[in-house]
Amino acid sequence: MTIDQPTPEELAYLAGVIDGEGHVLADRKSIGLVLCMADIPILEWVRERFSGSLSNRWQKEPGKARPRRMWHLTRAADLDFLLPQLLPYLVLKRREVEIVLEMAKLSLLPRPNFSGRHHPSWYERREKLRLEKQEATQMRKRPT
Repeated sequence: MTIDQPTPEELAYLAGVIDGEGHVLADRKSIGLVLCMADIPILEWVRERFSGSLSNRWQKEPGKARPRRMWHLTRAADLDFLLPQLLPYLVLKRREVEIVLEMAKLSLLPRPNFSGRHHPSWYERREKLRLEKQEATQMRKRPT
């Protein structure tokens, strides 16, 4: 899917949705952005405008009035394209996104080893970034 250059207004809107409803993912195996919402038209617009994938199953959590769907953007190349453009508009999750962007750039590096694996220092750097992102999330959630 080819994505046109987003407008500043679209980027600002998406940044607001991510700051308010989004999750910045950085675990041992995956990096990305996730939105889980009951407002399906917003998720469909995000998918059409910014790529990614939209879950086909509806999730209904106990106590929630409406079912929800999830949008994921996890390809390193897509993250490398979108995240730098979102940074000026992010407020709450800016540091987390900066770290995931660095992880995406790291993932795009060629694998120099014939076995298809990166040098051990690559894995050490990725783990350090993952822990840094975890700390940034905890700092954001601490009461002031």
